[in-house]
Amino acid sequence: MTDIVGFVDSTAVVLFLSDRELHTGRAARVDTPHGDVLSDILMSTMDIVMQLSKDGRIAEVRSSLGHALDSLTQSWRGHDLRETLTVESIPKFDAALLDIQATQSEPRNLELNHAVDGAVDLPIRYTLRALPGTDTLLLVGRDLSPISEAQQHLVNAQIELERDYEAHRDAETRFRVLLEGTKEAVMFVSCATGRITNLNRRAASLLGAEKQSITGQAVAQEFDGRRRGELIEALTAAAFADPSNTVSVKARRSQKPLLISPQLFRIDNERMLYCSIDADEGAAQSAAPELAVRMASLFDRGPDAILFTDTSGQILSGNEAFLSLIEAPHLASLRGRSISDFFARGVIDMKAILENTAKSGALPLYATHMVSELGNDVPAEISASTVRSNDEAVLAMVVRDARRAEAVWRPNGSAQSGGDMRSVMELVGSTTLKKIVADTTDMVEKMCIETAVELTQNNRVAAAEMLGLSRQSLYVKLRKYGLLSREKD
Repeated sequence: MTDIVGFVDSTAVVLFLSDRELHTGRAARVDTPHGDVLSDILMSTMDIVMQLSKDGRIAEVRSSLGHALDSLTQSWRGHDLRETLTVESIPKFDAALLDIQATQSEPRNLELNHAVDGAVDLPIRYTLRALPGTDTLLLVGRDLSPISEAQQHLVNAQIELERDYEAHRDAETRFRVLLEGTKEAVMFVSCATGRITNLNRRAASLLGAEKQSITGQAVAQEFDGRRRGELIEALTAAAFADPSNTVSVKARRSQKPLLISPQLFRIDNERMLYCSIDADEGAAQSAAPELAVRMASLFDRGPDAILFTDTSGQILSGNEAFLSLIEAPHLASLRGRSISDFFARGVIDMKAILENTAKSGALPLYATHMVSELGNDVPAEISASTVRSNDEAVLAMVVRDARRAEAVWRPNGSAQSGGDMRSVMELVGSTTLKKIVADTTDMVEKMCIETAVELTQNNRVAAAEMLGLSRQSLYVKLRKYGLLSREKD
């Protein structure tokens, strides 16, 4: 039978391995005394060894791939190696064959897949080398099946991990949609840490804060007079006793009395509380029934006009004193109208009130003139503040008829108070009448400008419109009285 000729390491060691002498090594003709050892090394380090002709035909083959594959490889003898390869491996073998035949120098490393009927392909990492002075090629290889199987297991594990991640993300998306879509105020609390793990916007609204600022916080911190251990213990005891039990609490931020209905469940070996939150209407009604009655009585019977508008200035409601002030027959005719319709300076007054109230939350005093439905001019003093109704901002205004104040301070219709009259009278005799009138005019003008600038929060455009001046004239007077500041308009 044809012998296999090979090289081991960098020393030219010629091994003649026949069927009869493969394991004895006695027929090995070598230039070193270790021919038997090198023979064993060749077969122990390689899974398959083939002797090829220069055109790629298999002359001899030896393998240690296992009983079934060894029988398969023995059937390759006498066949072209290309017949055993998969389609994508044939071009790689041809390229390596041409290269080594042309150079006759360094061995070529290549990975080839053998087609196996009824099974996965057999991947082998080969080293192809030419034997000097002959037309014989030696092809030795290692089986890559264990590595390929490990890689396939890794790919399968990665695919399974991606599937689990997609399933988890799908479940989390469904959970968030359900959490926000439910009409109940819902909160999840960890029994171990006592912290809020999740809640929806309705629950956050009842607690008086944004959802992001509450998530992860200790649940006991959101309620007055409750320590963490005490609250968790009360919720757990209520859940164990009866699912319909509730725990009464008071929200620290919103100061609303609330009822919590807890349910206990376990996830990942951790006990959790599912808490449904409702406003405690009974407690709210019993806590402030008298106050509500008194406020309603003040609104209906109070001497000062009270009205509510939205943030754009449209009238929502008003009391009888407001209807009397603007000489309106009934409230229905006012709803939806802009409050600017009843200001002498129209939109200028409305913007000044709305903007200053929005900035600071309250406007202590704003002096203006109101125009009734019949066209009568009424001097008025307005105080405003922002309140919330059904989670919406509403502007509440108290309007006082300034004519009553003038009647108190100026009972005879005098243009000046007694103090002002005395200060002016003290100037008589010390200077001329022309000088007294000029100084008094400057003083009044300065006071008016200061008041307008203060009411408009240093908005000089609005102040100029309020005083009926051009912007340039206002700057001249500000400079004249030393009121020009460095603040921007």
